[in-house]
Amino acid sequence: MTDQAPLFVHTLLEWRLQERLADALKTISTLPREDVLRCDSECLTEIIRQFAVSPPILRLDSIVADEEIGEAEDIITGRKIGHTNHSYFIPIEREPVWLEDIASQRITDDGYPLAFLEEKYARISIRLSVSPEDEEGELQRKLDVRRNLVAQYADSVAAKIVEFNKELAEKMATDLHRRKNAITKGMTEQEKLKFPQVYNPMREETAKQIERIV
Repeated sequence: MTDQAPLFVHTLLEWRLQERLADALKTISTLPREDVLRCDSECLTEIIRQFAVSPPILRLDSIVADEEIGEAEDIITGRKIGHTNHSYFIPIEREPVWLEDIASQRITDDGYPLAFLEEKYARISIRLSVSPEDEEGELQRKLDVRRNLVAQYADSVAAKIVEFNKELAEKMATDLHRRKNAITKGMTEQEKLKFPQVYNPMREETAKQIERIV
């Protein structure tokens, strides 16, 4: 299992990133015309920075164990079945939410989730079970497998986020430049016609209608 690079799913991550991209492009789309014309590379960089994502960092060097060792129970009879439950916690720096897909990753050995995100505590929780029939050192083996896979999963998330940040910057820049070029060209073309310019009251009425609808 560990010889090949695992295939991770990023359903929630990709959905969140696409929502963030949509919000970013909406921000560019709704900038006032004057701001669009004034926005230079420094201005654009600042807007992009508001939507760029910093990959979360797993503190694998700071893993700790839950001091409480649980005993597994039969879900029907409620009797203890002779298995002990162990939890290990890996702290997360930056926003933990980008790692929420981790519970969707399954271990091929046992079919259980790789780990769980405890967003409230900014940590990853690895939950393991050991039975009296297991060989000595089985808990360490299971923990090593999951810890390595958690690290690979975090790396795959970071790679997705780096790719997203690049796409974000490119699309925001494209949309801003498209608006700026369109406005500049429109102003130039209108000036060539040399017609007197008047205020159009319909714009205010339309704005009020949109505001009421919203």
